[in-house]
Amino acid sequence: MSFEMWAEKYRPKTLDDMVNQKEIVERLKSFVKSR
Repeated sequence: MSFEMWAEKYRPKTLDDMVNQKEIVERLKSFVKSR
């Protein structure tokens, strides 16, 4: 059994995986789209 930190194991893999962070996700997507 390999050791893996809980935060790394369960962190969101995509922006859509983020929960209760709608405003932040929208800002990040807007920033990336404008680049």
